[in-house]
Amino acid sequence: MKMSSYFSEQNCSHLSSVQAGGRVHFIGVCGVAMGQLALALSRKGFAVSGSDKEFYPPMSTLLRQSSIKLFEQYSEENLTSEIDLAVVGNSVPASNPEVCAIEQLKLRYTCLPLLLSELVIGKRRSIVVTGTHGKTTTSALLAYLLEKLELNPSYFVGGACSQIESGLKISKGVMSVVEGDEYDSAFFAKIPKFRFYRPDILVINAIELDHVDIYQNVQEISRQFRWLVQQVPPGGSIFACADYPEVVSVAKSVQSGSHVHLTFFGEHGPVDSCIRERKTIGQTQFVTVDCGDGEMLQFETKLLGVHGARNAVAALLVVKTLVPQLIPDAILHLREFEGVKRRLQVLYEGARGVLFEDFAHHPTAVQLTLQGLRERYPSSRLIAAFEPRSNSSRQEVFRTLYEKAFCMADIVLLCDVKARPGDEQRKLIQVRELGRAISGHGTPCHVFDDGLSLGGFLLNEWKDGDVVVLMSNGSFDGLPGWLESELESNSKAYLGDRDRK
Repeated sequence: MKMSSYFSEQNCSHLSSVQAGGRVHFIGVCGVAMGQLALALSRKGFAVSGSDKEFYPPMSTLLRQSSIKLFEQYSEENLTSEIDLAVVGNSVPASNPEVCAIEQLKLRYTCLPLLLSELVIGKRRSIVVTGTHGKTTTSALLAYLLEKLELNPSYFVGGACSQIESGLKISKGVMSVVEGDEYDSAFFAKIPKFRFYRPDILVINAIELDHVDIYQNVQEISRQFRWLVQQVPPGGSIFACADYPEVVSVAKSVQSGSHVHLTFFGEHGPVDSCIRERKTIGQTQFVTVDCGDGEMLQFETKLLGVHGARNAVAALLVVKTLVPQLIPDAILHLREFEGVKRRLQVLYEGARGVLFEDFAHHPTAVQLTLQGLRERYPSSRLIAAFEPRSNSSRQEVFRTLYEKAFCMADIVLLCDVKARPGDEQRKLIQVRELGRAISGHGTPCHVFDDGLSLGGFLLNEWKDGDVVVLMSNGSFDGLPGWLESELESNSKAYLGDRDRK
């Protein structure tokens, strides 16, 4: 379908063109970022409305508790000529009836990252956290630390963290933290969201092939990051993880004489701030970092594994640049940071063992998650349940990497790929073949048609003391909540039986 000439990145309008109290409509309002932006504008006094094809918690609960006018399902009738600005979500196609209404009514429009940049970044000092892995945790940790240090940051985090006020905050402080996504911005702006964010301080945690629905290879992704590093102004800083070769290549493309401070961190490669030691004792990871300037940072964190340590190091290096005198306080606060929901979140811990839910779906993320759990629970049986749901994880390109990613588990349970419109154009992963390959490498693997079938098998298979992780970037057919409830009920019966004995 050919896109109308009415829509383009260059023709986006700014929020400043809307008078106080003006009408703003969000198409795709129940998304994490869209919903939070709608709520923020509503609190600022704008007359906000929004529509979506489905409303689901937690965002639906927050929206329905607000004064925002909500429309369930998309319709041209949801928009009128009185709308001052329409915000188009990145999952909304050009064929959406409300997009058609924008053109018919000649309404002004914008995309999510431009609006977010205006509200959260503005004229503040901009800290942008990017990379294939670790964006959400690192940006949440930074927001948390800057809040605890009373620096009053504005921020946007693309996940829920109970230790900060919300995923989005607009303050009167001089700093902002924004999670910078490499996924595209809108059907009329096929560029990464981070291209709108103007970093003064840039974190690059990882660069690997991902989002294969829009990027053909890792070089295409790196090209976008190469553009981004050139946007850091003189006197700005880049913190790049040296454990990923593509990150090293991109970061070194910063022009000589640009007067940008470049710091590599990690365990390997050309490291300026090197993780010298990691050890896990109980629920805590102890990390020692040689900053290369004669200073050694030693800290404790509840974040698991090398990826948790790297996220923490990146956040502390940013704090060290901003307020070096407050690093001791930041290290104390870091000890209390519990992470982000759905990032190795504990759903159940009790007599039966431990159940985690994790957002991991990229092969590297799966592998790092299992490595971190193995470090924390070296003698427990580790069961990994995985739903390939993202546009990338459902495709054949990652199959070989998945075969290796699950090697740390003792048992692997896979959910088969569910067909979607447009799949006839894609080469989907053959999950049953993947399962046979994993079993062939020595790890028993079982494949199921849906999450609840998998859950029934898992509950029967579960032995006392097991550590189980459910990995998906989606709902997993409601499996996490169902299994948590079943374990809680079973644990009460289990303890009752034990007491009677």
